[in-house]
Amino acid sequence: FTKIEMFAFTLPEQSEAMGMAYAEAGEFGQAVAWQRKAVEAAEAARRDPLVRDEMVQNLLLFERGEPSRIPWRPGTMP
Repeated sequence: FTKIEMFAFTLPEQSEAMGMAYAEAGEFGQAVAWQRKAVEAAEAARRDPLVRDEMVQNLLLFERGEPSRIPWRPGTMP
């Protein structure tokens, strides 16, 4: 991560957006790193467990080398 990337994104949604962008570009290592940060941020912010679960599902996609084009499912938006 660059210094800007490390400190500019503190909300889980921001980190997930970065993960999705990297996955879309085929950079799955970066996507996984950002998505893990998103999951950790969601836990730290005490987000609804459904939000965390959806983020974990995207993490699993990225680990398999697949992009996700749906960050939020109905009923999980914070």
